[in-house]
Amino acid sequence: IAYYKYTPTFWAHAWFNCLPYHYGLDDYSYEYKDDKIEWDAGAVLGTRITKHLGLFAEGTHMKYWGKQIFEIKFGFNYLIF
Repeated sequence: IAYYKYTPTFWAHAWFNCLPYHYGLDDYSYEYKDDKIEWDAGAVLGTRITKHLGLFAEGTHMKYWGKQIFEIKFGFNYLIF
């Protein structure tokens, strides 16, 4: 599931991915113990400050290979041309 919205001065993207029960195909694949559902969800928001400068913030929460992962990013985009 994903949602994307864009205007000339603002953009937003949100998503959710779900991977239901699955298993590896060889001896080196990860072996799931109890919870066999993996997923990730997140959102990115950005805004244009000037003709060349933009700011963004991104947050994600993932659960893969039995571990929960949280990420938060802030940054800027600078358009050279």
